[in-house]
Parts: sequence; structure tokens; C-alpha cells
Amino acid sequence: SEKPYTNSTLNCSFEVYDSDLTDNLKINASWYNGTTYYNSSTFSVLSASRTTNGYYNSSLTLGQGQAVTDPQGKLENWNCSVNVSDAALDNLKSNSTQIQNMPPTLGSILAGPPSANSTDTLNCSTTAYDFDLDSLIVEVKWYNGSVFYSAENKSSSNGTNVSFTLAPKIQAVGETWRCGLRAFDGTSDSGQPNRSIIIPNLPPTFSSVV
Repeated sequence: SEKPYTNSTLNCSFEVYDSDLTDNLKINASWYNGTTYYNSSTFSVLSASRTTNGYYNSSLTLGQGQAVTDPQGKLENWNCSVNVSDAALDNLKSNSTQIQNMPPTLGSILAGPPSANSTDTLNCSTTAYDFDLDSLIVEVKWYNGSVFYSAENKSSSNGTNVSFTLAPKIQAVGETWRCGLRAFDGTSDSGQPNRSIIIPNLPPTFSSVV
């Protein structure tokens, strides 16, 4: 099954069975955050509602019947417990799942200036996002062609723009400089997309003509 995240809709599916085909059943399905009760649903199943071999299938969505969206938090353990009763005997089964960390993402990466020359200050910027609202570290790695030049980290948070610059005049005509950006939330990272800046040879100009 898919790993659940803080924006996932948790669903507990279950199948109950009673060999006494004439029994009416009562089912209580409950959600717990760890050992703390969250919500439940109780419903009756008439014998006629079951399949001819005695089975009944249903499910309970977390927060069902409540005006709550995505109540789960990162790394929480949510448990679904289902109790079925035929008025004489009960049977209880449960299963749990852990809410996973959602990796941060990066918005558009801007590297420039667009028409950089050998005296410009090269810059690289992006906006980092984290659905879990974790504190972020954004890292830049600079390369001159394929040769690593330097790295720098800055603290950030969800939706905050982060910008990095290099010292001016370190680049030469004909070089291609590349910046790679990565956001890290303490558990997962965004991957490191790259953007390039080409340093063109600019034509000479006249300071004056007499």
C-alpha cells in the first residue's frame, strides 16, 4: 500500500465474516492517534446485507463525519481498531500505520544574471517549500564546468526565498558556471536540480570617438 503523509486521507478497510448466516452484526471502527482515541463509527449489518457466504466489506475514513482535514502529523502512529459483535460474541482486530515525512520541494531556480560578463556577481535563488512546515536548510553548490568550486548553507522555512551569490569577477570569458540547490528538512531532501550561467565573450566598445 502507499505510504501515508500528513496530507493523505487515511482509510481503514475491513472484511468481517460470520458463519451463522442469520446473525445480525454490529461493527464499531475506531481511529486512535497512538493510544489516544480520535473518532469512530458504529453501524449495524443485517444478515441480508452480507454476501451469501457470510462476508461483509466496509471502510472508515479518518475524520469521517467530522469537519476536520488531515488531522495526522508527521511520524505519528495511527491505529484503526474494528470490533464486530453478533450480540453473543465479539471479535477485535486492529492495524496501524506511521505517517511519513514529506520531503521538501523547490520552486523555480533563477541563476544569473542572464547576460553575465566576467565582472558580474553570479547569483542563484529559489523558494523552498515543506508541507510539514519543518525548519529547512537550503544548500547551494557552485561548479565551474564540472569542477566543484564552493558550497554554502542557509536556514529557511516554508515559502521563503533564499538567494546565494559568489564574489564578483571570479569567472572568465567562455566558462560555464553551474549552481545546484537542495533543501533538507532533517530527514529528507528535495534532490539537487542545477542551473547554468554561461559567461560570453562580449565585443569591445569605444569609450569615445573623436
